[in-house]
Amino acid sequence: MRSRLPPTPTSRLLGAHVSAGQTNRFGIDRIRELGINCAQIFGTNKVQWKPRAYREEQVASFRSARAAAGVTPIFSHGIYLINLGARTANPDVYEKSVQALAAGLEICDLLGLEGLIFHLGSNYGQGISGVLHSVVAGLTRARDLAECEVPLVLENSAGSERVTGGRFTDFEAIITELHGDPRIQICIDTAHAFASGYDLARPDGTERLVAEIDAAIGFERVSTIHLNDSKVECGGALDRHANLGEGHIGYRGLAQVLGHPKIKSLPCIMETPGFDGNGPDRGNVEIMRSLAGELDVEPEILARRARQRASYRRRRAELTGRRKASTSRGGAAGRRGKGVE
Repeated sequence: MRSRLPPTPTSRLLGAHVSAGQTNRFGIDRIRELGINCAQIFGTNKVQWKPRAYREEQVASFRSARAAAGVTPIFSHGIYLINLGARTANPDVYEKSVQALAAGLEICDLLGLEGLIFHLGSNYGQGISGVLHSVVAGLTRARDLAECEVPLVLENSAGSERVTGGRFTDFEAIITELHGDPRIQICIDTAHAFASGYDLARPDGTERLVAEIDAAIGFERVSTIHLNDSKVECGGALDRHANLGEGHIGYRGLAQVLGHPKIKSLPCIMETPGFDGNGPDRGNVEIMRSLAGELDVEPEILARRARQRASYRRRRAELTGRRKASTSRGGAAGRRGKGVE
């Protein structure tokens, strides 16, 4: 049961987070399969402090494959362990966070990636005022250590009062302290914004969000969108992504995001669980293109097809597994019989 829609190049910057895998091409093959023109990868292991080491031939292979595919921009997502608010509460974690950010910037520079997207971490219930100097000092040190011009892209969080970045005024305070450094950019995650109380399902939800960001930091500082639906209701303060249209933002809300004049020129990158549970897939890509007005097929129809394909693949995998198990049991029985003889 194959998709009826080939991975046709898109005129919009529509992409997805892809696995870098174990090859020297670091996700480029998957990008081609999905038919996307921008992407996000993990430049290093997302749950380890030690950064990945790259060989010269790996870097050359990635850059060559990327150029051939014509994919830009590609961002790297920082590791999940970073906490720039921990200078007083946990100095060891703070120092490791600064070093990890610097290493992430260096990897971006090495591979030619357009920015390092990351979360700022906990504020320990103190709000932005309690960790502002810690965060600013950490960002400044990471920049000095890396000695490159790759942008640091701050991503909004899912709204917990104990996490920095749930409100865009947090970013306003940070950028002000950094004297408006243009290398500090912003990534808006729609699922996180929704969980923080920005109701993107409302007809005016996207416009209200854009207006607040514009007033706080200037919308021109936003360099990318993480286009995700949300498994939690508005204001739920939990980071739970859903496939496009399967969450509480819904098709209409996501279409409003994609259709906003200030967002149309920005790369929109999905981090959805996928219909197979293996991350962003062709089904979500097709739905995103439909919502962006690039496919004349209703998203509900595309979602139904994607679920059917996923169900077919699961049944086929289960059947293959049963056959292998049966063959294994038969072989074991034969070996036991020979032993008795």
